[in-house]
Amino acid sequence: MEGGGRPSAVQAALLAASTAATALLYSVYRQKARVARGLEGARRVRLDGELRTVLLEAPGRCVPYAVIEGVVQSVKETLSSQFVENCKGVIQRLTLQEHKMVWNRTTHLWNDYEKMIHQRTNTAPFELVPLEEGAGGAVRVMKPLEAAELSLETVYEKFHPSVQSFTDVIGHYISGERPKGIQETEQMLKVGTALTGVGELVLDNATIKLQPPKQAIPAAAGAAAPPAAAAGVSPGPGAPRAGGGRPRTQKPLCHLPQQRQSLRLPGLRPPLFLPRVLLGSPRA
Repeated sequence: MEGGGRPSAVQAALLAASTAATALLYSVYRQKARVARGLEGARRVRLDGELRTVLLEAPGRCVPYAVIEGVVQSVKETLSSQFVENCKGVIQRLTLQEHKMVWNRTTHLWNDYEKMIHQRTNTAPFELVPLEEGAGGAVRVMKPLEAAELSLETVYEKFHPSVQSFTDVIGHYISGERPKGIQETEQMLKVGTALTGVGELVLDNATIKLQPPKQAIPAAAGAAAPPAAAAGVSPGPGAPRAGGGRPRTQKPLCHLPQQRQSLRLPGLRPPLFLPRVLLGSPRA
C-alpha cells in the first residue's frame, strides 16, 4: 500500500489479472457444464453388424446425437512418426516452439513467454472399428480437424537450449528478452487407440459416418444421464496392433506411456470425441 492507504500499481495489476483469470475459468466451466447437460440425452449406439439396420430404420438414416465406442483404424495408408520407429497413426502434429523470458516493466519480474514458430498437421482417413474381435461394422470419422481442441499423444519431445555468450547475456538484459531455447514436439493419434465418439451418425450409401452435428444441442431437461462409457476418451482394451488383429489386451505402440485423447467442437456443438472430464470414463 502507498502512504495514503491506496493500493500500489503492482497490487492493482495483480488484482486485475486475478479477476480476469477467475472470469475466464468460470466462463470455461459454464461452457463445459452446458455441453455436458446437452449431451445427457445422446443415444448410445453399439458398433456391430446391427448398426446399419438401426440407421436404416432411423428418420433420414441419421442419429443426430449418438455415442459410440470403437478402436482407431486407418482406411488406407498410415502416418509414420519421424522420430520413433514402428509408430503408426492417423493424425500427426509437428511443432516448433520458442521459449524465452521477457522483462515486465510493471511488475519488475521476468515472465515466461512461448511463441509458436512452426506447426504442421498431417492426417490420414480413419475409422472406428468394434472393440471385440469378430464383430462386424466400421464408422468413418469425418472432419476431425474441425474440432476446437485436439489432444494428441506426445510421442517425441526434445528441448534445444540456446547457447549464449557473455555479450549475449548483457544484450538480453538491455533488450528485456532472454532466449531459453527451442522445443521440438511430435504428437499423434495412434492406430489402436480406443475412443468414444459423440456426434451425428449417418448412413451415406454404404458408408457409416460420424461427423459434427448440424444442429445445436437440444434441451436435455429430465433426460437420463447416459452410461459412464458415453463420456470418456482414453486408450482401452481390445485395441488392434499396427498391421495385425485386435487382441483383447492393448499393448502400447511406440513403447511410450499412453495418454488420453479428446476432440472438442466449439460453442454449443457437442464434441466429436467427448473429453473424459465432462461425464465419466469409458467402460472397460
